[in-house]
Amino acid sequence: MRTRITFILLGVLFMSMPAFASTVGGTLSGGTVITAPSASPSAGEYGSAQSVELSASGASEIRYTTDGSVPSCGEGADGDVYSSAIDVSSSLTIKAISCYYEDEEGSSEVVSFTYTINIPALEPETQSGGGGGGNGPPVGFFGVGGSGQVLGASITPQGEVLGAYTSTEPQTQSGTTTPATSATPAPACEPLITHYLHAGWANDADEVKALQQFLAGELGIELPVTGIYDAATIDAVNAFQLKYWEDVLAPWVPHGLATDHTPTGYVYKTTSWKINQLHCGSLATPFPELP
Repeated sequence: MRTRITFILLGVLFMSMPAFASTVGGTLSGGTVITAPSASPSAGEYGSAQSVELSASGASEIRYTTDGSVPSCGEGADGDVYSSAIDVSSSLTIKAISCYYEDEEGSSEVVSFTYTINIPALEPETQSGGGGGGNGPPVGFFGVGGSGQVLGASITPQGEVLGAYTSTEPQTQSGTTTPATSATPAPACEPLITHYLHAGWANDADEVKALQQFLAGELGIELPVTGIYDAATIDAVNAFQLKYWEDVLAPWVPHGLATDHTPTGYVYKTTSWKINQLHCGSLATPFPELP
């Protein structure tokens, strides 16, 4: 009889302890249905950076990881608590779990969302420099055409730069004859960035060094000049893009960028254009055509 009473008491005690659900579709005692997190946009392959939002109906919180570890709920929980959209600028896998604490402790299964970001590695277009001239510098990127004309300057058919005085005859002023002079255009400013740069690409080391030196000065930060497109360089590029978001990021929103404050971490059309404009204010490079 005493043994039977003991089993009954243990059964009552066990039933009163909070259960920790671990399966999708479970229902807590208060009627809350446990659901695994969903992601928007859905996992898949994309040609631009994405801003991923997680949701789970009725959950107390969502925990997630992006380093391959497994998130968990309850005491000693692992993973970050989801609070805002997750910026995905390179390929990664998000693992997430829904946590429920109000009626009784419970959690969903861990779900994974894999995003593959493939941004095309395009090179600036080039065009012929004209008869006998060979290929000129890339038009619209370097700011100089194959003919040697500085963009933004008006050229007459005879090659005269409008606004500059040129003559082959002596000029007389106030009775004084002066030797003829020829206008000498100011040397064209060279662009700093001539290739698109991205972590994991076979980037030109000298150009990466030039980028790192520019960003250190522009942002007022300490950035090692290594010639390697490393994590510190990505962070600096992101900071630069956010600083000049109106010129660098906002134009990409109609072409798939999540928001005008979603940095991509790599130097592409608008980023290289803005860097070159700041590096050399005399460049009359038109804004790049997108996408």
